[in-house]
Amino acid sequence: MMTEEWPERSLVEDVLAHAAEDWVVPALLLTVVRDACGVKDPHALRDMAVGLLARLVADGLVVIGDVRGTHVPWNCRPEEAVLRVAQEWALREDPFVMPGELFWLDATPAGEAIGKAVWAREAEA
Repeated sequence: MMTEEWPERSLVEDVLAHAAEDWVVPALLLTVVRDACGVKDPHALRDMAVGLLARLVADGLVVIGDVRGTHVPWNCRPEEAVLRVAQEWALREDPFVMPGELFWLDATPAGEAIGKAVWAREAEA
Protein backbone atom coordinates (compact mmCIF):
# COMPACT_ATOMS: atom_id res chain seq x y z
CA MET A 1 0.00 0.00 0.00
CA MET A 2 1.46 3.37 -0.99
CA THR A 3 0.59 6.68 0.68
CA GLU A 4 2.15 10.10 0.51
CA GLU A 5 4.03 9.28 3.71
CA TRP A 6 5.27 5.75 2.91
CA PRO A 7 6.89 4.19 -0.13
CA GLU A 8 4.99 1.37 -1.75
CA ARG A 9 4.84 -1.96 0.05
CA SER A 10 4.05 -5.27 -1.57
CA LEU A 11 1.13 -7.23 -0.12
CA VAL A 12 3.60 -9.59 1.53
CA GLU A 13 5.60 -6.72 3.01
CA ASP A 14 2.46 -5.07 4.33
CA VAL A 15 1.37 -8.20 6.21
CA LEU A 16 4.88 -8.91 7.48
CA ALA A 17 5.36 -5.35 8.73
CA HIS A 18 2.31 -5.91 10.93
CA ALA A 19 3.41 -9.44 11.84
CA ALA A 20 6.79 -8.13 12.99
CA GLU A 21 4.93 -6.15 15.66
CA ASP A 22 2.08 -8.47 16.66
CA TRP A 23 0.13 -11.55 15.68
CA VAL A 24 -2.03 -11.09 12.60
CA VAL A 25 -5.79 -11.74 12.49
CA PRO A 26 -7.92 -12.51 9.41
CA ALA A 27 -9.29 -8.96 9.32
CA LEU A 28 -5.82 -7.58 8.62
CA LEU A 29 -5.48 -9.80 5.55
CA LEU A 30 -8.83 -8.51 4.30
CA THR A 31 -7.75 -4.92 4.90
CA VAL A 32 -4.42 -5.36 3.11
CA VAL A 33 -6.13 -6.85 0.07
CA ARG A 34 -8.90 -4.23 0.04
CA ASP A 35 -6.47 -1.31 0.35
CA ALA A 36 -4.15 -2.66 -2.34
CA CYS A 37 -6.72 -3.88 -4.84
CA GLY A 38 -9.83 -1.83 -4.15
CA VAL A 39 -12.00 -4.94 -4.06
CA LYS A 40 -15.18 -4.36 -2.10
CA ASP A 41 -17.03 -7.69 -2.30
CA PRO A 42 -16.40 -9.44 1.06
CA HIS A 43 -16.30 -12.93 -0.44
CA ALA A 44 -13.82 -11.88 -3.13
CA LEU A 45 -11.72 -10.19 -0.42
CA ARG A 46 -11.72 -13.42 1.58
CA ASP A 47 -10.71 -15.50 -1.41
CA MET A 48 -7.86 -13.14 -2.24
CA ALA A 49 -6.80 -13.08 1.43
CA VAL A 50 -6.62 -16.89 1.44
CA GLY A 51 -4.37 -16.71 -1.63
CA LEU A 52 -2.11 -14.19 0.11
CA LEU A 53 -2.04 -16.40 3.19
CA ALA A 54 -1.10 -19.42 1.07
CA ARG A 55 1.81 -17.47 -0.41
CA LEU A 56 3.04 -16.37 3.03
CA VAL A 57 2.87 -19.93 4.37
CA ALA A 58 4.41 -21.51 1.26
CA ASP A 59 7.33 -19.08 1.46
CA GLY A 60 7.88 -19.98 5.13
CA LEU A 61 7.13 -16.43 6.34
CA VAL A 62 4.21 -17.07 8.70
CA VAL A 63 2.79 -19.88 10.78
CA ILE A 64 -0.95 -20.45 11.29
CA GLY A 65 -2.18 -21.21 14.78
CA ASP A 66 -4.15 -20.11 17.81
CA VAL A 67 -3.29 -17.82 20.69
CA ARG A 68 -3.38 -19.17 24.22
CA GLY A 69 -1.15 -16.71 26.01
CA THR A 70 1.41 -17.36 23.28
CA HIS A 71 1.05 -18.29 19.64
CA VAL A 72 0.49 -22.05 19.31
CA PRO A 73 0.98 -23.37 15.76
CA TRP A 74 -1.60 -25.85 14.55
CA ASN A 75 -0.42 -29.43 14.78
CA CYS A 76 -0.43 -30.19 11.05
CA ARG A 77 1.60 -29.60 7.92
CA PRO A 78 1.56 -26.01 6.58
CA GLU A 79 -0.43 -26.97 3.48
CA GLU A 80 -3.04 -28.66 5.68
CA ALA A 81 -3.31 -25.50 7.77
CA VAL A 82 -3.94 -23.38 4.65
CA LEU A 83 -6.58 -25.84 3.46
CA ARG A 84 -8.26 -25.75 6.87
CA VAL A 85 -8.36 -21.95 6.79
CA ALA A 86 -9.77 -21.93 3.25
CA GLN A 87 -12.48 -24.44 4.15
CA GLU A 88 -13.48 -22.98 7.51
CA TRP A 89 -13.44 -19.36 6.32
CA ALA A 90 -15.54 -20.24 3.26
CA LEU A 91 -18.21 -21.68 5.56
CA ARG A 92 -18.68 -18.29 7.24
CA GLU A 93 -21.52 -16.22 5.83
CA ASP A 94 -19.66 -13.08 6.91
CA PRO A 95 -15.94 -13.17 6.04
CA PHE A 96 -15.27 -10.41 8.58
CA VAL A 97 -14.63 -12.67 11.58
CA MET A 98 -13.58 -11.57 15.03
CA PRO A 99 -9.99 -12.03 16.24
CA GLY A 100 -9.45 -15.57 17.42
CA GLU A 101 -12.47 -17.05 15.66
CA LEU A 102 -10.50 -18.78 12.91
CA PHE A 103 -6.75 -18.36 13.27
CA TRP A 104 -3.84 -16.15 14.17
CA LEU A 105 -0.64 -15.73 12.18
CA ASP A 106 2.82 -15.45 13.67
CA ALA A 107 5.85 -14.40 11.67
CA THR A 108 8.66 -16.89 11.32
CA PRO A 109 12.19 -15.51 11.86
CA ALA A 110 12.43 -14.98 8.08
CA GLY A 111 9.07 -13.19 8.00
CA GLU A 112 9.96 -11.05 10.99
CA ALA A 113 13.24 -10.03 9.34
CA ILE A 114 11.35 -8.84 6.25
CA GLY A 115 8.81 -6.99 8.39
CA LYS A 116 11.53 -5.25 10.40
CA ALA A 117 13.33 -4.34 7.16
CA VAL A 118 10.13 -2.67 5.93
CA TRP A 119 9.91 -0.57 9.10
CA ALA A 120 13.62 0.33 8.85
CA ARG A 121 13.24 1.33 5.19
CA GLU A 122 10.25 3.50 6.02
CA ALA A 123 12.02 5.09 9.00
CA GLU A 124 14.76 6.22 6.60
CA ALA A 125 12.26 7.66 4.10
